[in-house]
Formats: sequence, C-alpha cells, structure tokens
Amino acid sequence: MNALTMSEREGEGRIMLAAVLDDGTPIIITQELSRESLHALKGKHHFRCPQCLGKMWLKIGDVRVPHFAHAARSDCRRMFSEGETPAHLAGKQQLYDMFTSLGLRTGMETSLNALGQRPDLLVEYDGRAHAIEFQCSRIPAVLVKRRTEGYEQGGVISHWIPATPEKWSAGGQPVRALAISEFLQLFIRQDSQYGKYLMTYDPITKHFFYFIHPMHISGNTFLGKLVAIPYTLQKFPFAVPSPADEETFRQYLKIYSTRRQSHLNRRVSYNRKGIRDPLLRACYENRISADQLPPVIGVPIPGAEAFKENDAEWQALFVFFVFGEKVKDPESPVVIRNFLRTVLPDKGDGFAAVSAYGRFLASSGVTCLEDILGCTELAAPSILFLWKEFLASHNEY
Repeated sequence: MNALTMSEREGEGRIMLAAVLDDGTPIIITQELSRESLHALKGKHHFRCPQCLGKMWLKIGDVRVPHFAHAARSDCRRMFSEGETPAHLAGKQQLYDMFTSLGLRTGMETSLNALGQRPDLLVEYDGRAHAIEFQCSRIPAVLVKRRTEGYEQGGVISHWIPATPEKWSAGGQPVRALAISEFLQLFIRQDSQYGKYLMTYDPITKHFFYFIHPMHISGNTFLGKLVAIPYTLQKFPFAVPSPADEETFRQYLKIYSTRRQSHLNRRVSYNRKGIRDPLLRACYENRISADQLPPVIGVPIPGAEAFKENDAEWQALFVFFVFGEKVKDPESPVVIRNFLRTVLPDKGDGFAAVSAYGRFLASSGVTCLEDILGCTELAAPSILFLWKEFLASHNEY
C-alpha cells in the first residue's frame, strides 16, 4: 500500500475497516491484504455493516487506505460521532496488526451494544476486555470522560491513544520543551511507580511517541523527554518509561531555570504596562527587579499548569503576599485561599499548586522576605524536595 502522506491527515466520511458477508462471515481489511486480493473479494461477495446490516461498498483506490463505506443516505450514525480520516484508518489497521502479532484476540470496530459504544479495537488480555481508542480528532473532554466511564461500567478497560502532533519528531535533543494542548493533556497517564507520561501514535512513521515526565513551564508548554518506539517493538500492557532519577531531574531543572530567566528578562525588556503590570509593580514595591528574582521564586511545582503564566510570576506574587508587611504562614489553607482570590488560576482552583509551593518554602527554611531575597542558588535540600514532589505529582484523568 502507498505510504500515508501528511496531507491525508484530514478527511471526511463514515467509513470502516470491518464488514460482514451475507452469510455473517466477518471481514477485516488488514495491511496484509493486497489490493489484488481485495479486488478478487469485491468481485465475489456483497458486504454489509456489522452494526446496521445495511449495504456497504468496498472502495479500493490507489492512494487512500482501502475501506468499506455505507451506501448513500445511510442513517447508521449512532456510533460514529466523528468522521474517519486516512490517518485514523491507517492507525487502526497498524494497531490491529500489532495486537494480533502479539497473539492477542483482537476485534476491529466491535459493537458493544450493551454500552452503546464501539471502540476502534477490542483486545482480550488476561481474561479482560480492553477498549483501544485511537483518537485523531479533537473531541470535548466531557465526551472522553463519558466514554471512559461507560467502558468502566461495562467492565471494559479503556486505553486512549491520541495521534502524535505533526510537529513532533524523533530527531534533535531528547529533552525538549513542547506545546501540549489542553486536549492532549487529558491523556497524560500517571503510573504509581513510573510517574507521568503521554503516549501517542503516529501512523505515518509507525512509531509510538512517549513524552515522559512532563514538567510545566508556562501555559501549555512542558519540558520533557521525547522517546520514539516502533510499533513492531511495542508490547501489551503498553511499555512504560523508567522512573525519573535525580540526575535526569537536575537536567530538567537546568533547562527550566534557563527558560525561566529568559522569560523574566523579556518581561522587563518588553514591559508596556509599567507599574500597572501586577508582577512588576509587586517587584517595584519590594525593591527588586523582576529579572533578578532569587531562584526560590520560579520553581517547578506539581499542578502549576493551573496558571497560564510562567511559574515565576504567580510564585513571586505569592511570596510578596505571604511575607509582605504582615508575615503569614505559607502552608495555611486560609492564606492560600485568600491569595487565590487575588490571583485567579486559569484551570481548576490552583490550590494544589500553591499548597505545594508553600510546602517548598517551608522546607527551604523561608520565614521572611529577607530569607528569599538573600538566596543566590537553590540548596541541595530544596532540590531534593522538588525532585520528590515531581515524582509524587499526579494528574486527574
């Protein structure tokens, strides 16, 4: 079959890779089926939809992935809320071949009538059913949650695999900063032993791309390590990354600190609001320039993605709020909630992030503003605290 091109990521239509013959025999279009064998099959049989039993056509072009399509004006739409794309078809086909090559009983587009859902693949492993959803299109978060809960209620384990963003590449430095959309963030996995990671699949390169141990920088930008695995080397249950060790964390921290300083330099150099800017005003009132903030302000904290701006900004405002004219307890829930009334988070309530930063300040021995402003580098205990918090961080899914 011809290789899938980048331009073929987009497409429309209600098309499938599975059908049944008139006698009920299931047919699945796999990568092993040549166009010649499909033409022979087309000349001998009629095809019907496994769900509605309506007539289907076997389409065998020279460029797109061969597929079945409903006859015109078919109303078989209930389980097809999203249009198929060539990338989605190719991905399902490749993943189907991967699971069957592992010796696992695998169904393509199997209807779970009791649940009113149809996963891309249904895999049987260790006596349990596993629903595989290869998600190429963006759908509402509430729909992801609803489908996941539906599978859970039916005793089916769900696995969401988003398509790899086009800009991701296996070339370059493994540790890099990447933009992770809010939609992709829905699929960040949390393993109690190995930590956070995002697993995607690219049907063009036929690789799984793992973005492991993501560390929030600002907005939707995260620092992490990108690892590519050929789908022929994938296993099930899916491969998981090794835990982040302290050396890796220090490498992250070095890159994170460089980007933090660059951000603060830009904030000072390109300021257009003057003292109307909340950060610059707070720094001015405390007699410090924003580009000279000490390293204990602007550190990676679990849950920091609740704030759109760079971590140094909301952390500086919290420090000045807590250790201003009247010193307050940085770990106090009351103090944290009062602060969050003045600095509103962009996602969620932000309490977890501010609470974690309060614990960091306390563990670093900070009792007043002078302790912070006199700091020139992060002490070893502070780095150790951040590393442990990084390992213990979690993501709600």
